[in-house]
Amino acid sequence: MQQATLSLANLTTLSTPRDMPDASAPYMPLLIQGLSNINFADASFFDIDQYFEAKSGEKAAVSKYFQKEAQLISKMHDVLKEGWQLIYTLYSFRSCGRAIPPVQAHNQDSKEYLYRCTYEILRPEIGRMIQLMSFRDKFIIVFTEALASIIPDIRDREFFPSEAYLLMVAHVLDMVVSLDSMKNMKGSMNNDLSMYKRAISNFPKEQSESELMLLPKLAFFVAQQDQFATDVKKALATMSNTYEDIFHDMINICVDHVDSQHYLTPLTKHVYLRAMAFAVSLLDGDTDDRDFTKRKRFKIDKLGKLFKATPYVTLFGDIVTSLPSIYAKAPHLTNAKWESPEADEAGNIALFKAYRLSTGLQENRNQYKEILARAKVALVNAQLCKQHKAGHISADLAKSVYNATLAGLKMMSMFTIKINEQTAYKLLHPASRATNLDIPEDATSYELAVRYSYNSEDKRSLIEYIAMIKNMAGFFNSNICLIQECVDKTVFLEFQAFMRTNISQYYNSALKKKKPVATLLKYIRDSGIDGDVNGETPVKSGSNMDTETLRSDPISPSQLHFVRTIMDFIFNEKSKGMKGSIIKEKTFKDAQVNEMQKFFDESFYYLPMTNLSETIRECSDLSTLWFKEFYLELSRQVQFPISTSLPWILTEFILESSHADTIQYMFYPLDLYNDAAYRTLYHLKSRVIFDEIEAEVNLCFDQFMFKLGQRIFLHYKKLASMTLLPSDLKVEIDSNYRPEALFSNSYVYIMQQSNLELLGRSINVSKALSQSFSQYLRQSIDVAITRFESSDLLYISELDSLIKCARLTHELISKHIELERFEDIMAECDDSLSLSASNGRIMSHVIHELVNDFIPNFCYNSVTQRFMRSPVFYTQPIQRSHFPKTRPMYLFGSKALAAAYTAQHVIFKEFFGEPHFKCLLNLLTFTQIGFVASEITHHVELLIQHTMNPYIDAIYTRSPMQVRSPSVSASLAETFEYYNREYKPLIAYGDLKSEVLQAFREIGNATVTIKSINDHISVYNSLAKVSMQEFVAAENGQKAYIDLLCDLETKLPFENMMFPLTPWCKGVLELTQTTSHSVEHLKRFVSQARSTLLQVSGNWEVGADHLLVNPKAFVHIWSGLEFVLCIPTLAGNDRVVRELFGDGLLWAGCLFLHILNQDVLYSGVSINTQLLSMAQSELGAGWPFGTLQQQGSNKPLDQINALDPDLKRYLEAAYFFSNVNETAFAILKAL
Repeated sequence: MQQATLSLANLTTLSTPRDMPDASAPYMPLLIQGLSNINFADASFFDIDQYFEAKSGEKAAVSKYFQKEAQLISKMHDVLKEGWQLIYTLYSFRSCGRAIPPVQAHNQDSKEYLYRCTYEILRPEIGRMIQLMSFRDKFIIVFTEALASIIPDIRDREFFPSEAYLLMVAHVLDMVVSLDSMKNMKGSMNNDLSMYKRAISNFPKEQSESELMLLPKLAFFVAQQDQFATDVKKALATMSNTYEDIFHDMINICVDHVDSQHYLTPLTKHVYLRAMAFAVSLLDGDTDDRDFTKRKRFKIDKLGKLFKATPYVTLFGDIVTSLPSIYAKAPHLTNAKWESPEADEAGNIALFKAYRLSTGLQENRNQYKEILARAKVALVNAQLCKQHKAGHISADLAKSVYNATLAGLKMMSMFTIKINEQTAYKLLHPASRATNLDIPEDATSYELAVRYSYNSEDKRSLIEYIAMIKNMAGFFNSNICLIQECVDKTVFLEFQAFMRTNISQYYNSALKKKKPVATLLKYIRDSGIDGDVNGETPVKSGSNMDTETLRSDPISPSQLHFVRTIMDFIFNEKSKGMKGSIIKEKTFKDAQVNEMQKFFDESFYYLPMTNLSETIRECSDLSTLWFKEFYLELSRQVQFPISTSLPWILTEFILESSHADTIQYMFYPLDLYNDAAYRTLYHLKSRVIFDEIEAEVNLCFDQFMFKLGQRIFLHYKKLASMTLLPSDLKVEIDSNYRPEALFSNSYVYIMQQSNLELLGRSINVSKALSQSFSQYLRQSIDVAITRFESSDLLYISELDSLIKCARLTHELISKHIELERFEDIMAECDDSLSLSASNGRIMSHVIHELVNDFIPNFCYNSVTQRFMRSPVFYTQPIQRSHFPKTRPMYLFGSKALAAAYTAQHVIFKEFFGEPHFKCLLNLLTFTQIGFVASEITHHVELLIQHTMNPYIDAIYTRSPMQVRSPSVSASLAETFEYYNREYKPLIAYGDLKSEVLQAFREIGNATVTIKSINDHISVYNSLAKVSMQEFVAAENGQKAYIDLLCDLETKLPFENMMFPLTPWCKGVLELTQTTSHSVEHLKRFVSQARSTLLQVSGNWEVGADHLLVNPKAFVHIWSGLEFVLCIPTLAGNDRVVRELFGDGLLWAGCLFLHILNQDVLYSGVSINTQLLSMAQSELGAGWPFGTLQQQGSNKPLDQINALDPDLKRYLEAAYFFSNVNETAFAILKAL
């Protein structure tokens, strides 16, 4: 049995440590608790009779008094326990009558059925009312007996009640106040009772006579206000006035305890205040001789100060008690000058400040930090000592842990009291529409008292106090095993030390002087000392006791009670021995009295400290902030919206707060639901209220996780956007965003929470946030791709920025929380993982835009190497989906950042060039790039097969069959006019621009596009090669660094290498090989175009021998077409062909000439070349245009000015075309 008991005791010390920052409320370890208070069931073991002589007359009196007082305390404790259970039942009572439908008088069958159902439904509720009324009678008997039993001892034998007895009386009086307040609040009991009486009146024969006689008595009891207080006062009026001395002592000791803060749990202070206020109303009578203000034993001034300092206290939940309303029933109240603290404006302001949490916040914050630091240092030292001393902790270190824990509990209790008192003040002083115009007209009383009563400062202060309380409780709970060990050791050693040292010394001294008190001292010593006591001397000093003698349970409640009670009886100033005189010295000296008083005060905390887990829970219980039964009863509501619930109001305030120091308290308000649920299950024992808490938690937590995930994701999205934003655009935004950076640490703590305890469920916040972040990333990528799909190819720069922002956001978040691989998310959103589709959404849209819009409608500029959108379209416009409206969080995080990126991208929406090709390579894999190139090649093949052959034939038929060169004497202008006349049919060809030139542009643009892709891949390969060249390659005659590493492993074998060098080096070499991507796209394109073109060029492909004379040769066809392209009037509207079609036309012609092997002859056949040569000959130094200023003569200028404007523009175009041709031929020949 002893081994089983020890095993259970060890189970209470089990805890489950968590490896995460403390950013949430405490979690409770596994607890198996026995009876912490057996209510003096073992009182018979503490028999004092054996310590007195048989003939001693004092034997019976002393023994009987202490045993009787313990029995009375036990009875009052039982009735107190039953009374509070009824209070909990009353608080959770809800009217069933309102849910019962009204009885229809004309339908007799329905009437009987409804009355029968009403009776069955309300009978259990009426049974609870009868139980409450029966308890009143039982309580009056027990309480009056508890007072009457010790009145003779107090009056006749100069005994006085102990502290335990007086405090129990205070708790009983507080229970009376609570019962009356709770019963007065439940007006619905009258309604249910009326419906019940109406129901049973229809079948009275089925009711017993006793039950029918009980109903009028019950109706009177339910309807009567303050029934318990009235009956207590009536019962006291029949007793001896000596009970007033008990009340006097009770009030004085409560005043001392409240004034010196000599209590540990938060509820105790308010219990004492309510008990004192009620006792005042009981002591004060109607006559002047019963005036309580004139009694000298009464600490009237201190009592008045306490009542003025705290006039409003919470009773239970949202029920608040006003102390003036309790003691105001005393007739002689005005003599005490206890006017209301709110009698004037100054008093009102002072009281408002006193109840406000923000008052003294900084001081309390510093106190919290100091105590927490002390506790941590003490625990670390104790842990180190335990590790180095075979599991033993020194007494001094255990004492330091005990003191730090006690200080922490007192501080938690003080903070909890401050919160409860502010709550009481807020509930009694709700917000008013007169002072707050934002309050809606239909606001309920509960909203006025809670939702609109707290401003931002109140919420912030309340959140910080909650965080300090819960964090301290969490620290104690996480280290409860070590703390409880130190506490038990300290209590045991201190108690034993005092018994073995001080009490033994007092006993020996009293024994020598033959003082009667020696017998009681011997009893105290023998009852307190653990183990045998040999002779009359102490065995050992308590602080030097062996570790083996320590007990896991340091002291029993009954043992401590009798020791403290008898000590108080001995050294109290009311004791006989302490009433010294001139001829008679006191039993104890002042120094001894001080020693006993110190031990008496310190031992007050022994029992709550040994039951540490329960004490921590009571000191951190903030369930008052959730309960709302009183206001539900008052407003006749079934339930209030969650927006009016204080825990959610505080949580929402944190989520919307811009203060960095508030974010770290994100999870603490949610623990209020745990407090409320615990109190509901173990005190109220109400399934209905617990279900309401659970339902509210489900709604709130979903909303909480949704808002929290959005906020954190938005923070990192902004951070990523700011990081990627160019510095010139960042300056203005940076000043606005900088405060957001302060939240990073708080968000890290939040994301690492993997074990949030809520209503008994362990929630992995980290995993839930991870899922939310992955979803937000998916939506961000999907939005970016959707916007891209609704736009032309120029939007690819913004798409690249959005994808980069999403990727960096993923990278920043992944440092603190595990996310899905970004590549997997990207592939999923791009639909590139589908088994039914090989192309992703981005690649598909790129191909679609390239083929249907970019290649047909853009003009290539060889100078800038950019594509510009043509001013005139010769194709049907593309139908795109509507551009979606998107929230900023899925773009760049905010409107300001989106505007900054828009300003950056607006430049890139005017052209398509090098930045866009880089974006294309960033967004598509090299395999996809190859697929895009193949699609462009396929598009060109279709153009060659189905379009180019008839168009080339059309050009041939509209060109002169034989073009003879003008005479040698012809001038430049005459030659130009000659060719102009010869090609007039081709110039007048109606489909020349819309069909022929459009087809050549598409082929040329496709060629330049693939060339640009090829060039950028080459740059990428070069950069990759340079980055690894030094490591992989080596100069002649030397080994590369990677080869040296491979040799190093063979020469110096490392046995403990986590990763061998040789496989690693091989992996690096493979990496260097894979970084070189294919640059053969242009070569493959030309090869495919050649095979296709040769298949369809039968009509205009001639042999090499007839190229110069056969007009069907493509070299002659393109020569004429190129001449036509340079004529200024062809484009019209003062435009040139380049503005309409770009330089892609020339690339198409050069491609065909290169494929047909006619590029070498072209310079000799080209009309443009002939005219340019003549211009060079005639203009001399003035040609080409632009070199004139470098010469010192004005003669060429005059010649140029004399030229026809059309000829001049022609020569400019022809000269530019010749340069483009030269470049194109050089590139194509190099393949």
